[in-house]
Amino acid sequence: MSCKSSCSNPSTTSFTTHEISTEETPDKAVKTRTKRYTFYWQIGAGGPTLLRVSDFDGADVTEEVDPPDEMYDRVRRSIGQDI
Repeated sequence: MSCKSSCSNPSTTSFTTHEISTEETPDKAVKTRTKRYTFYWQIGAGGPTLLRVSDFDGADVTEEVDPPDEMYDRVRRSIGQDI
């Protein structure tokens, strides 16, 4: 994946977080969205676990795209698991 200069500064990444229900897990789940990707997280006792990543057109790109560096910590804080 190529990365333009906007990707080089992780503190500038913006995304939204929404709680969702999913058939993939009985635990709470959260969806985070950037401009191009949607990240689906399972929220368990150990914190968020990335389930899947989809592109803007819905294609599964889990194997090709990693979440931005600060996303895991911000998801954990947003659901009250700040440790």
